[in-house]
Amino acid sequence: MMFGFGRKKSQLEKAIEKDGIEHATDRVAEIVAANISNMEIAYRSILEEIEGASMGNDASKIFAKNSGISPSEYKGAMRNSIPEVDGPLCDSCSAPCGNVRVADGIYNCHTGSLGQNGT
Repeated sequence: MMFGFGRKKSQLEKAIEKDGIEHATDRVAEIVAANISNMEIAYRSILEEIEGASMGNDASKIFAKNSGISPSEYKGAMRNSIPEVDGPLCDSCSAPCGNVRVADGIYNCHTGSLGQNGT
C-alpha cells in the first residue's frame, strides 16, 4: 500500500474526522493541564518534548533549536522521565501507559484501539 492509499484509518483518525482536529487538540490540552501538578512537572514535560523534537524531522529540530532552551538542559530528559510527566508505566511493556481519553472513549496508543477502557 504505497503512500497509505487503501490503509484502514485508526479509530483515533476517525474520531478526529468526526469531531475535528480543534476538538481533539483542545481535549488533549485539557488532559495535559489537568495532570500537571506544579511548575517543576510542567518544565520537565517541556524538556522531554523539546528533546523529542530535537530528534525528529527538520521542522521539529528547528523548533527545538529555536525553543530558547539549551540542549544541555533537555538532553537526557526523556531517559530521566518520571511518572508525573509520562504517567504510570504499562504493565505489559513497561512503557508509559498509552491510554488517552478522547471524545468517544479511551484511545490506547499501544493497541490502536478506542473503547470504554482502552482495550
